Amino acid sequence: MSVIVFTIISMLLDIYILTVFRQLLNRQFEFHLVDDLITYLIIGIIIISMVNISGWVFFGVCDIIKIIVAIMFCPIGILMTLFGYRILKLQDSLFSLLKPYAYLDIAGGICFAAILLAFFRMLIAMISAIIQGLIFIRFSEQVEFV
Repeated sequence: MSVIVFTIISMLLDIYILTVFRQLLNRQFEFHLVDDLITYLIIGIIIISMVNISGWVFFGVCDIIKIIVAIMFCPIGILMTLFGYRILKLQDSLFSLLKPYAYLDIAGGICFAAILLAFFRMLIAMISAIIQGLIFIRFSEQVEFV
């Protein structure tokens, strides 16, 4: 049961972070090159989370679910790689964090698509999340409250 709750919370956080990041890119820079990829990533996150949860609910087909989830890593990894590549076209450096963030997304996407390297994707995702958090923090410091 705790795995299901953790998966749902993780899915909702991922969706929220991607949505807020898209809004930041749209409002601050009028950058829309990754809008479609973020939408596809959100859909992919929802699908992979629901499939993963179904493996815990219907324990008899858990092995089949694991295979389906592993197969889904490839298209999600491709989307993540394209996201990293496209975000490099942003004209702003995001406080000199754009390139490290984009390259980590590219590397993480490749690891995810390679399926066997998905473990390394988790490590890369942690670093990428920290960089993305720094981007959010630095933008929030710029906002003046009246």
